[in-house]
Amino acid sequence: MFDRLVWQKDRVLLDELVFRLEHYRSDDWELGDECFVLYKTKPLMDQYAKFWSLRPGFRAEHILELGMWTGEHRLLVRAFSTLQTRGCGYSNAER
Repeated sequence: MFDRLVWQKDRVLLDELVFRLEHYRSDDWELGDECFVLYKTKPLMDQYAKFWSLRPGFRAEHILELGMWTGEHRLLVRAFSTLQTRGCGYSNAER
């Protein structure tokens, strides 16, 4: 599932979703608010990929992530899976 991520200098793409990588934020951003914010770096996401690759049959009913900021990571997880996540009806326009 992590192989669907397309990493670029200041963003990561997942299908039609654009996540702005806040660690690389600059004034060169051309999309305005037409994106989601992601406070995760590629090395951290690579750790997630390794963790989940070691548990191929694992299916969680509930996941709580400590350190959530504005909800974009829940959106990313939901895009990857069929998890029934609570409060994941988040829209970037609602900020």
